[in-house]
Amino acid sequence: MLPLWAMIEPYLNLLLITFVPYIELRGSIPVGIGLGMDPLWVFIVCTVANVLIILPIFLFLDFAFERFFRIVWIHRHVKSKVDSVRNTAITRINRYGLLGLTAFVAIPLPGTGAYTGCLAAYLLDLERKRSAVAIGVGVSVAGILVTLASL
Repeated sequence: MLPLWAMIEPYLNLLLITFVPYIELRGSIPVGIGLGMDPLWVFIVCTVANVLIILPIFLFLDFAFERFFRIVWIHRHVKSKVDSVRNTAITRINRYGLLGLTAFVAIPLPGTGAYTGCLAAYLLDLERKRSAVAIGVGVSVAGILVTLASL
């Protein structure tokens, strides 16, 4: 029988992939399924991990956002990406409300996950609790779609 760490290690690797911004479960689910892991457990582990990262992202944005953009190099290179997220998100969210935020996060493409959804909600000054629920639902839908596509 395998020791416990040997059974847990592949799932820890999936967690690490899931926590990478812009990759998230869109990358970790196909990796897990491709390695022959149980698709249901891969879906559960990656989706739960991706949902659990929402609160820390919001806390990080509260703490670091203004400090972050005081650095000239970051302001110069990241500001355009932030503005792009704001412009893409604002059109959907203004039209569809929090359902638009859910749909934005649910699109199973890199760069439309929990990190970007939290950033959009932060930039648009949306209510946190409702935004977190909308992002969580979007992550879950994306997890289902990516899992089905990976099978």
